[in-house]
Amino acid sequence: VGRGRIQIKRIENTTSRQVTFSKRRSGLLKKAYQLSVLCDAEVALIIFSSTGKIFEFASSSMRKILERYQKCAGGVQCGSTITRDAEYWRQEAARMKDQLTFLQERHRHMMGENIVGLSMKELQKLENQLESGITRVRARKTQVMLEEIQQLREKEHQLFQENELMRAKLAEASSALQANNLVGLNSQDVQDCSSIKASSKTAASMQQNESSITAAETTLQLGYFP
Repeated sequence: VGRGRIQIKRIENTTSRQVTFSKRRSGLLKKAYQLSVLCDAEVALIIFSSTGKIFEFASSSMRKILERYQKCAGGVQCGSTITRDAEYWRQEAARMKDQLTFLQERHRHMMGENIVGLSMKELQKLENQLESGITRVRARKTQVMLEEIQQLREKEHQLFQENELMRAKLAEASSALQANNLVGLNSQDVQDCSSIKASSKTAASMQQNESSITAAETTLQLGYFP
């Protein structure tokens, strides 16, 4: 009678699970050792039990084997990444080249070049695109003109305000100058009046003196000829 196939599943009984782990672990370590000796292979085996204990086997040095593994795994991953990146950029370059060709051809059509082979539908579509483009250009041109006019109006208003301010300052300066001139004239008039009064007094005094002299001379004459 042949042995039946054992179903592989977790052993629920803790004791049985520990016994089975110990037996299978020993067998696995033995197989690893045999593989390294029989086949001259570098073998590293690390086992963690359910309780956290570690068991390991290395045919030479665990550290060297792990370093070798990391280099190999990193190289494979790096090479794979480089290959994927190269393929991506190759496809991207091809796509950009096709797009550039399409745009160049479209530009030539917009300039009225290479349109001999276009169908009626394509020509109509091109005409609609050109008309739409012209409409947008004219709209933008009008908008720019209106903006420039508005800027000129604002500049004109600013210059007008500056001009009015300058006029006000000039008027204020002119008024101040006239006031200063008027004060100067009044002072001169007072001085002139004082001079006139002094001259009048001097003339009157001189006239009085002359009258006295004349009277004295007359008296002398009368006394000399009785």
